[in-house]
Amino acid sequence: MQNTAGFQATGFSADSVFLGRAFEKYGVRADFEQRYEYKNAVNEYTQSDYTGPHREAMTAWMTSIYDSALANAAQDRKTTPAALKTVIEAGPYSAEQALANKLIDKIGQVEEAEAEVKRRAGKGAEIVEFDQYTSDKGERTGSGKNAIAIVGGEG
Repeated sequence: MQNTAGFQATGFSADSVFLGRAFEKYGVRADFEQRYEYKNAVNEYTQSDYTGPHREAMTAWMTSIYDSALANAAQDRKTTPAALKTVIEAGPYSAEQALANKLIDKIGQVEEAEAEVKRRAGKGAEIVEFDQYTSDKGERTGSGKNAIAIVGGEG
C-alpha cells in the first residue's frame, strides 16, 4: 500500500433496476408467473422496488458473501473472522495504521510492488498493459505455456 493511501473496506453491495413503474407508465404488461415469494427473478419486471422477501433474500446473499470473504481474509491474516471484522469496520485507516493492524503486509510504492511481483513470477516475467493483453493485433496473444495473468480493472 502506498504511504499516502487510505485503507477503507467498504463491504459489498448489489443493486437492481426495477422496471415495474416504467412498464405501468407505458402500458407494458410483464407476463410472468411467480411461484413463491422468494422466487424474485421476475420482480425487476413487475415491481418498482424490493419486496420484503426480495430484500431479505438479497441481504442474506450479500451477508453470506461478506462472511465468506471475511473468513478467507482472516485465514490469510492469521486471525479470526470476528476480530478482523471488528478491525475492518472500525476504519478507515492510514497506511501506517493499516500496517499496525495487520491489514496489509507492506507500505511502498507501485514500482516496488511491480518489481516484487516480477521477482516472484521468475526469470523473464513481465507486466503487460491491459490493452496489449487484450489486443488480437498485439504481439501478445498468449505464450502457449503455463502462465499466470493478473488482470486488474477499475470503473
